[in-house]
Amino acid sequence: MNNEYIRRKVADKDIQLCLICHKLTSTVLFNKSGPDWIYSCDIHLDDNPQFVVPLHSDEYYKAVEELRCCQERLSQLNSKDEQSKSWDGWITTIFNKKREVEKNKNKDKDTIDEEIKDNNTGNSTSKADATPELVRKELQLKYDTALETMTMLQKQNKRFKLSDKIFQHRLQFHRDQKRRLHQLKKQEELMKREAANYSNTDPSELISKFNFPTAPKSSLE
Repeated sequence: MNNEYIRRKVADKDIQLCLICHKLTSTVLFNKSGPDWIYSCDIHLDDNPQFVVPLHSDEYYKAVEELRCCQERLSQLNSKDEQSKSWDGWITTIFNKKREVEKNKNKDKDTIDEEIKDNNTGNSTSKADATPELVRKELQLKYDTALETMTMLQKQNKRFKLSDKIFQHRLQFHRDQKRRLHQLKKQEELMKREAANYSNTDPSELISKFNFPTAPKSSLE
């Protein structure tokens, strides 16, 4: 028997007790190769590796890999931003102190030109920063799409495999069941043979085989 089960729903007239919590459920795990049926509530099939493990499609694992890659790249971008902010903050502090000193002096033409140059440099930096932001938005869009795909496929999944311990228990259950059925079949065949032998036996043959008591021939006084 293969360790692959398909989740199905049965009609209300066919509901049975859940294997885990013993409540009535219409959800059943069906194994065609057994065949084998395991009734279980849906809640026991979610994040319960001691009982079952989902068998996802290749598309699901592709979405998971895409999600992981996007997450790593977003983390790298955020890390670079934090480092850049720390560096910019340190540089800004130095410039602020320098400007405070220069404010106490008479501003000349060179100082004014330097301020204009600083402003132009700041504008250029803002334009350059637009590219990482676009990359971040694109990565975030891919991340959201992969997450949506993964969640959808996770909900739609119907294939499961039992944990090794539970599956071995099911195998032993079926072996014991086959052995009991074999014994019952042998007993039925034996009873049928005995009944056939008894019905086909000649009465005279029975008398010859067994000593039945006879009535006394002499009269009683």
